[in-house]
Amino acid sequence: GSFCTSLLKLLASTYVSNWSSANPYFNHP
Repeated sequence: GSFCTSLLKLLASTYVSNWSSANPYFNHP
């Protein structure tokens, strides 16, 4: 349902944010 979709989106955004913060080259200007 929509709860599962929102949970997946939350998990994905958390993963991406953790990955980008752990990757200094990703946030390079």
